[in-house]
Amino acid sequence: MAETKKPDQSSSAAKEAAAAPKASLAPAAESGDPAVHQLLAELDIARSNGDEGGVKAAVDALAELGFKAS
Repeated sequence: MAETKKPDQSSSAAKEAAAAPKASLAPAAESGDPAVHQLLAELDIARSNGDEGGVKAAVDALAELGFKAS
């Protein structure tokens, strides 16, 4: 009897999870976490100063915590 090889579904599931849209992130302003509000303050300061690197860093940090900036 010939063996049939099934595609590795664990790796395809991991790829789908990595490509998940950021729309699933919660709005940061609705969080009660002080760390999230600290990042929102840093984001506001970076935007005010025209610091694109700071904006990206704050947005990325918020995303790691599961939130999106408005």
